[in-house]
Amino acid sequence: MRINNNIRYLILFVTLVLMQVLFLDNINIHGTLNPFIYPLFILLLPLNSAHWQTIIAGFLIGIVIDIFESSPGIHAASSVFLGFIRPFILNLIKPKGGYKDDSSPSIKELGLLWFIIYFSVSIFLHHIVLFFTEIASLNNISYTIAKIILSSMFSILFSILTLYLFSFNSTKK
Repeated sequence: MRINNNIRYLILFVTLVLMQVLFLDNINIHGTLNPFIYPLFILLLPLNSAHWQTIIAGFLIGIVIDIFESSPGIHAASSVFLGFIRPFILNLIKPKGGYKDDSSPSIKELGLLWFIIYFSVSIFLHHIVLFFTEIASLNNISYTIAKIILSSMFSILFSILTLYLFSFNSTKK
């Protein structure tokens, strides 16, 4: 069962990287709409994943995207941040009864509203770090904020659509 779960996450990793670099990296509308679905890998890890595991998973997917995009570590930095902040976000939106030991962050298990809140907050924070790291200054802050908001909305839309199309989180481990 553990091996099947590892294979499932390896397939998810490869699929998200390929979708990102082959398709989504070619979408850039007016320099402000850049959808990123690779954070799904971090966000779909089991809820009981160790904190260090989410940070390492963030680094791995981020550095792979950086290699394909020839970027200087901005995706690794923002993904490590997402892996770091994820447990705090999960704690803030924890249901009254808490999470089951074997829960996955899925629409099926925790509901659409919970998932949209979890996803929206996580993607928005990821994009703040990503785009401010990319620009490395506070010059033209209004453009950067517009880019964060529009890209976050587009990324959330593409991610949820991807989840429904490919059912990455529709079944339990």
